[in-house]
Amino acid sequence: MIRIFIGYDPREAVAYHVCANSIVRHARQPVAITPLALHTLPDESKAVMCVQHDYKTKAQGKYLGSKNQDYPRKNWSSVVLWNCGHPANRVVTPAFVENGSGAQLHRFTWLADELIGALPREWNWLPQELGPNPDAKLLHWTLGTPCFHEYADDPMAAEWHRERLLADYSQQRHG
Repeated sequence: MIRIFIGYDPREAVAYHVCANSIVRHARQPVAITPLALHTLPDESKAVMCVQHDYKTKAQGKYLGSKNQDYPRKNWSSVVLWNCGHPANRVVTPAFVENGSGAQLHRFTWLADELIGALPREWNWLPQELGPNPDAKLLHWTLGTPCFHEYADDPMAAEWHRERLLADYSQQRHG
């Protein structure tokens, strides 16, 4: 069983459900989805693995008027393969998470650089920032999901809309 954790924001609940439906449709083995990582490409020597984006955002704002700022390691923490048994992650306790700043947590400041492994970019593709990619494995709508009108026609939004329709599908009895 693959355990998957997906961020949930009640302001865009549909984004969680479309993502979960897409995972279930494409899974080749059983999955357990928890609202809150990824096809496993583990390197046991790493404490975490993520797509190590290196870009400057094209947009000053994002969904529902939130500010969109550049910062080191932007979007690295949005898709993470955690090695929960790695000794360097022992410091990540509930108290550490509760008391740590967003910058500390999102930038993995407790880890030495060599303990942060790289995943291929297609596992956290940012279509709104990087454009379309037919080889993408996971689309991250970092500015806002296509459920918002201003992002409905963004690059690769058709993929999202198709998954949304399939998430809302029910076969009807004929006759």
